[in-house]
Amino acid sequence: WFLALMVYFEGYELGDRWKDTLGCWSVWEGRTGFVDLKGAKFSLPPRGHPEEIGVWIKNYQRIKPAIESIQKFADAWWTWWQGMQPEWRGAQDGGGAMGSKYRGDIKGDWEKVEKHGQNGFASPLAGLVWWGAAVMNSDAT
Repeated sequence: WFLALMVYFEGYELGDRWKDTLGCWSVWEGRTGFVDLKGAKFSLPPRGHPEEIGVWIKNYQRIKPAIESIQKFADAWWTWWQGMQPEWRGAQDGGGAMGSKYRGDIKGDWEKVEKHGQNGFASPLAGLVWWGAAVMNSDAT
């Protein structure tokens, strides 16, 4: 599962920061021996995720969804991301991008989002890669 998803993610040319992100994800997944944990207990909460993520999962992570509205997708992604954050971060009601104040304190319990395997952290990464590709391919400046 891991190599197939890595090839999928590497198929998007989003620059060095994206490559660094994939490197970090590889190390993080490697800590569990790349075990593919199954079931709801090992998955991120699906409630509120962008529609494209649900379609991607249902299609066994083989499709490349087109983002029709970048703003709509971004809003849905941030709402989903914030909704799954541990309560101690105080990020649930932030709306929009999480600013720098959320990047420093990482010493709390991360069990709620520490989900390995193809139904775990790969889903937010998939959203990011489609979002990035949509922005790069748009006429927006």
